[in-house]
Amino acid sequence: GDFATHPLGNGSWDAVVTAFFADAVDLPWDGLVARIAALLRPEGVWVNAGPLQYHSAAAPPLALDEALRLVGAGGLAVVRHLAMPPEEYDPAPRHPLHGLRTAVQ
Repeated sequence: GDFATHPLGNGSWDAVVTAFFADAVDLPWDGLVARIAALLRPEGVWVNAGPLQYHSAAAPPLALDEALRLVGAGGLAVVRHLAMPPEEYDPAPRHPLHGLRTAVQ
């Protein structure tokens, strides 16, 4: 189904985990954050694992500070973020945000 419109039960999830998804979903970054925020209960947690930008067809790349700003603007607070060294993920990274993993609530 379509993540952007599927009736997944807004406000009913304790956690949303996106693994190798944020860069592939057909939503701009702020739209993805808004959709995740809508799904979560108060105090819910979003854990993203995988690249924020990898596919060439994805939206234009964001700087890390802009991605984190959009998370905050979307009503979520960054609890912790870890950037995986590119050489541990892919010997030929395509973008500086390539291996970023983010946990927000």
